Amino acid sequence: PSTINHQPSITTLSPQTLRTRVLHPKPGWGFTVLSNFTVGMASAVFSFMWALPGLISTYATSTASALFFYAIASLSAASVALSLLLLLYGTAGGAVYGIAKAAPAMARIEAQRRQQERVRLIEHNRRRYGSSGGEGGGGEAGGGGGVGDSRGAEQQPTATDANQRGDHHHYD
Repeated sequence: PSTINHQPSITTLSPQTLRTRVLHPKPGWGFTVLSNFTVGMASAVFSFMWALPGLISTYATSTASALFFYAIASLSAASVALSLLLLLYGTAGGAVYGIAKAAPAMARIEAQRRQQERVRLIEHNRRRYGSSGGEGGGGEAGGGGGVGDSRGAEQQPTATDANQRGDHHHYD
C-alpha cells in the first residue's frame, strides 16, 4: 500500500470545488507567492552569476575587461530582480493598506445589513406568530394578554433565537 497522498488534478475537480478553490483561496497565499518569487529571483541571479565566468571565458578577453563585464552584468541582473521584487512587494503592501483602510467601512456596512436582517426577521416572526402583546385577549386561563404580559413575549421567537438555532431562512 502506498502512503503517498495523491491530489486530484485540476481536470478531475468538480466545478463547485474548482470555484471554491479559486474564489476562496487559503489564507496566507499572498505571502507564499511573494516568498516563492523572492527565492526564485535570488536563485536565478546567483545561478546567472555562477555561470557568467564560463560565458566570459569563451570570448578570450583581457582580465580587466572580463572583471568589468562580470561586475556590470551581475549588477544588471541583481537590479532587474530587485526591481521586480520591489514592484511585487509594493503591490502587496498597497493591497494590504487599501484593505485596512476599507475594513472599518465594510464592517459598518455589514453591521447595518445584519441589523436590517434582524429587524426584518423580527417583523416576519411577528406577522407569522402574531403580536407579542398590546392586542389584549385571552391566552391561558387566569390572565389576559395585555401590554405588560410577558408570557407572550417569551413564546415569540426572536432574530437572536433564530440565529442561535441556525435558522437562516430568507423570507420575501
